[in-house]
Amino acid sequence: MSTFAQITDNINCGIVVIDKNLKVIYWNRWMEIHSGFESPAVIGRRIIDIYQNLNNSQFIRNCKSILSFGNFIFISQKLHQYIFPLKPIANLSNQSIEYMQQSCAMFPLRDENNLTTAICITVYDVTEVVLYQQKLLNLSRTDMLTGLCNRRYLEERLRE
Repeated sequence: MSTFAQITDNINCGIVVIDKNLKVIYWNRWMEIHSGFESPAVIGRRIIDIYQNLNNSQFIRNCKSILSFGNFIFISQKLHQYIFPLKPIANLSNQSIEYMQQSCAMFPLRDENNLTTAICITVYDVTEVVLYQQKLLNLSRTDMLTGLCNRRYLEERLRE
């Protein structure tokens, strides 16, 4: 196994590489574990055929922007929650979170002539952080003794 493969298969994030036709050319071990798709099952297939939710104008526009201009795209969990609908890790499951919350980056991969030939997508699981944020928000809005909404919550609702 190459050094590159050892690194990408043991890193704690998803790595997907797609070509100009949006076909998967690399799918690391993290993605295999969390998606349930083995690498051979996705290599050569279009990412928008595997995940139909990516077959939208925004994702396609982002890919074109990366391929044409070499832009870097950062996809925040706060705005998009996830790009790959992956199940959250079992011990973090929560009724309010259906899919793993993700922070993602998309960036160009270039050949020796500095031409963009592929797109790398990195996927970081931030579900645990989101759950803690929700818990803190709930604690700030409720009375610890009674569990009832407090004055801060009332003032927020009145402003709305």
